[in-house]
Parts: sequence; structure tokens; C-alpha cells
Amino acid sequence: MITTALKVVLALEAVWAAVLLALLGVTLAVLSRNRKRRLAALAAGSAIQEAVALHLSGNNDLTQLRSLAKTHPEAVEAGVLAFQSTVRGTTRLAELAVGLGLVERWCEAARSGKPAQRKRAFSRIAAMAQAEPVRLAARDVPVAGLNDSDAQVRLEAARAMVCSEDPRQVAQVFEAMLRDAPLNRMLLAPMLRRYAAGLCSTAIPKALAVPGIAPPDTGRLLNLLRLLVSWECSLPLLVDLRPLAEHPEPAVRLETMRLLAQVPTSTINRDAILAGMSDRDPAVAMAAVATVGRLKLPDAVPQAASCLKRGVEGLAQAAATVLLEMGPEGRCALARFALEGQVGNPDPIADPRADPVASMAVPAALELARPAEVSA
Repeated sequence: MITTALKVVLALEAVWAAVLLALLGVTLAVLSRNRKRRLAALAAGSAIQEAVALHLSGNNDLTQLRSLAKTHPEAVEAGVLAFQSTVRGTTRLAELAVGLGLVERWCEAARSGKPAQRKRAFSRIAAMAQAEPVRLAARDVPVAGLNDSDAQVRLEAARAMVCSEDPRQVAQVFEAMLRDAPLNRMLLAPMLRRYAAGLCSTAIPKALAVPGIAPPDTGRLLNLLRLLVSWECSLPLLVDLRPLAEHPEPAVRLETMRLLAQVPTSTINRDAILAGMSDRDPAVAMAAVATVGRLKLPDAVPQAASCLKRGVEGLAQAAATVLLEMGPEGRCALARFALEGQVGNPDPIADPRADPVASMAVPAALELARPAEVSA
């Protein structure tokens, strides 16, 4: 019985040893093949670079490059992309990528079931999307990537569309980013900023035209306003923003006040800013005061002076700072407030710490009063 058991154990060990030896042999063979492939790719690298350079200089014979593309596809792809970073947007290089089947391969990889391959494919398309041959070959493949389940894939697809400089695709990216992940929106904001003027003509007014601005749209609306404010540039946006300035959500009114500093100062927009300075939410009023300070609106002096009397320290200090920067009229309003606030004190500057706003305003009042005293 014991002898039989020992024979069975030895037989099993012999089988496992054979399996392990077979696996070791296969592993060594794969490693050796990969090593040979890498060495061959390195050896072909110089030939690929020389062939691409010759093609860009006017040589139309693609025999060598096509042969290299069959034996070393990844090395040829890397060589073409390396030249792309040096001669960005060259139509001839883009035609070469199409002729060698690189763009077609990227489009097929963009439909892969693996997110990493889709992300890599869209990244390659984005690198050469400025050239018309690549845009024509890629067609609407990046557009489909905007609805991908993976956020990083959506980001690369959006980059490919923005890099194409096609106004239609840029508008599609803008609309898609309003409902995408915050990180994607943040990363694409600088790229979309280049097309702000074009987006102000159609895409942005369309996004702002929300009938009734219902509560379910508040999140998307905030994303839109914050994106526009993050551009920090003048926007030729001819849209009535009063509905947003009167929105029931304070966050929407706040971002609208900030946006009003970047759009044309029309009568409608000026009235919206002045109304915002009286907003029931101090944060919204502070944003309106900051916009007034940025635009230097002379007719906002009475509203800024009224902000001093609301009893909110941050708002009052912001209003006092703006009034000091608005010339004699603003300083006079600030001085009047300071003197009115110190009526009960026989020495207006005896205790300037009693009111932080008055401590800023009293020097202005004394400065304005000094010429009268001298003339007297």
C-alpha cells in the first residue's frame, strides 16, 4: 500500500516537473523573441527616421517605409509622431500617416474593448488632428468617443476634436463638457478658451437659452458659468443675462455677477450689476461690487455706498475699497459715510478700531476736508 502511494506521488511530481519545464521553456522563448524584436526595432529606428526625412524633403517613394511598417509597425508609428512634434501640422506628414495605414489603425483601436487602447488611439489622432488628411480619414470616430464610458477616453477624444480646429466639433466638445467630469472640464478649459469668440456666437447662447431655467438644470448651468468665468477674458456675448442675475439659486447669481465683468457693458448688463449690489445674499453682492470695481461704473456709487450700511464687514470693506478707487465722487460718498458714522464721537479718529470701514474712510474724509480748511 505504501509502495503504491509513493509511486503515485513520484508520478505526480514528475508530471509537475515536466509542466514547469515546459512553462519555463515557453517563457524563455517569448523573452528571447521580444528581445530580438526590440533590438531589430532599434536597428530599424535610424532607417525609419532617414526614410521619413527623405519623404518630407520631397521623395514620394514609400516602398521602404511600407516594408518597415509591416515588420516594425510600432517603430514606424513612433518615428512619424516624433517628426510631428517637430514639424507640427505638416500636411505631407499627415498624408504619410494616412498612406502607411496608421490613421486607419488608430481608428480601429478607438473601437477596441480595452479602455487603454482606446485612450492611446485617440491620443494619437489628437497629435495629428490639425492636418486635413487625418481629419478626413478619422471622420466622426472622435465624436463617438465623447460618449465613452471611461472618463480618460472621453478626454482624449475631446482633445482630438478640439485639435482639429473644426468649429462644429469644438462646439460639440463644449456642449459635452458641461455634463462631463469636473477634471475633464478643467483640463479642456484652456484649450476651449482659444475658441471663445466663435463659441459666443452660437454654442454659448444656445447653452444659456434654458426655458425657465428649471432647478434640474442648475448643475449644468453652474458648470457653464464657471467655465466661462475661468477663461478670464473678454467675451463678445450679446445675451440678456438678467434671468440668470435673478435666478433663485444664489450660486447662479454669484457666477453671473462674475461673468458680467467679462461681457460688453450694455445698459441691460449694467442694470443687472447694480441690482446685484442689493442682492439679499452678501456673497452675490460682494461679487457685484467686485465687478463694479473692475468696470469702474460711475453710476454705481450710490449702490456701493448703500453696501456700507448693510452691517456685513466683508461687503462693507469691499465697497469701501471700490469707492476709494472711483475718483472724487466715490471718495466723497465714503467720506460722508465715515462722518455720519462718527457723529456721536467728538473725536472721529480717537478710536479707528471701532469700525474697520470707518477707519478706511476717515483718512479720505480728512484729505477731502483739508483744502477747505486751508482756504478758510
